[in-house]
Amino acid sequence: MRQGPSKVSAKDAFRTAEAFLEASEVLHTDGKAGNDRLLVPVFAVLAAFQLEMYLKCLLLIEENLHREGHDVLKLFQYLSDKTQAELTQAHEAYIADSPDFLAHLKAKNISPDLLTLLEHGRNALTDFRYAYQGKAKSIWALTSLTMSIRARIKKARPEWGDILRDLGRDSPLYPRVNQSTSHIQKA
Repeated sequence: MRQGPSKVSAKDAFRTAEAFLEASEVLHTDGKAGNDRLLVPVFAVLAAFQLEMYLKCLLLIEENLHREGHDVLKLFQYLSDKTQAELTQAHEAYIADSPDFLAHLKAKNISPDLLTLLEHGRNALTDFRYAYQGKAKSIWALTSLTMSIRARIKKARPEWGDILRDLGRDSPLYPRVNQSTSHIQKA
């Protein structure tokens, strides 16, 4: 994995994570409206990629380091001990306020401990991306961590509040072009 000071933009990493969060929210809304064609692996891939990008963004902000790879446990472990402890505390608070989630984990015989959940979800992006092969071993129970990291980034960089609406003309990542998908035809 690459180490050292980074030329990768934390802002672009955050923007990417936010774009995938937005896509998840659109699909979630569509699912609640009755679309039963949505596949769990689609949500899982989006969620896993969001966490990966938020972790990479936080590493860039707090450590000025870019780490490659999709293993969210390793990315989490690259954070400072202080940040890991604070995120773990936020996760424990979420668990304490989420009896249904805790019951769901217990029914699957999974510890609610953050490191255990990170171990179970560490390769989720790859596993769920290739779920059609029937070899997926990951579970996904890390949304609370994702949202805690997102909140931490937004606190550190409040100027990024509405980053998806604030795309400059000079943005190499998301140039201002018509991004409509209306040209895609359903079979």
